[in-house]
Amino acid sequence: MAENPIALKWRAFFAPSAGSVLALSQGVPCSPELAERTRRFAICTVRIGTTWRVPRALESTLVQFVKAGTAIGANYLAAGAARSYREFTAKLGVVAEEAIEAAYWLEVLSVALAPVPSMVTEALREARQLKGIFQSSYSTAERSLREAERRKRRTPAS
Repeated sequence: MAENPIALKWRAFFAPSAGSVLALSQGVPCSPELAERTRRFAICTVRIGTTWRVPRALESTLVQFVKAGTAIGANYLAAGAARSYREFTAKLGVVAEEAIEAAYWLEVLSVALAPVPSMVTEALREARQLKGIFQSSYSTAERSLREAERRKRRTPAS
């Protein structure tokens, strides 16, 4: 049986440096560069979570940051494997939410524990950039979905 042509559009993407799978997409392809960027951010997030010593009262905040920071890339890859544009848009919304949350938690920690290590400052800059990228992407995808649905309602059935 022949494979679905949409499924053929994107196959496993391997990071040359790490050899890890970046994207398995059946529908809307993920940007390999953005998938790699979110993977690097997740690794940075884990490193911060395992090396940055925070007061006991802020440990749960650090855990929240690690959860959100690692979820960005995982959910982005899941969005790329969406079975429809509607599903892609919904999953991209989850990515945007995780990016907002990661930036928020890291900002709270950075302000509460200032001065912070340079790795944290760099991660905060990246978190803010990813937040902006995914908020914008989600808005665009949502707008496109609404326009497509509007066109579909106006087009008479054949």
